[in-house]
Amino acid sequence: MAEDDTMVDHLKSFFDATDKLKLTDTNLDDDLLAIMLLQSLPASYENFRCAIESRDSLPGPRNPQNKSARRIQISS
Repeated sequence: MAEDDTMVDHLKSFFDATDKLKLTDTNLDDDLLAIMLLQSLPASYENFRCAIESRDSLPGPRNPQNKSARRIQISS
């Protein structure tokens, strides 16, 4: 993701790519998807990435656990 890209566009692109991978019967569990998504974020999201990675469990990439992420998911 480039710094000037929107998060909504990035999430759509990310999930389009993972959906295509799943069509090839590639097993992508939620923890792996969450890590891949976090690592795809630009440097400006470093504090967010650290906060999420320090949790006991990662939120599922398609089941966000905060209101902002749910709004993004609903609007896409």
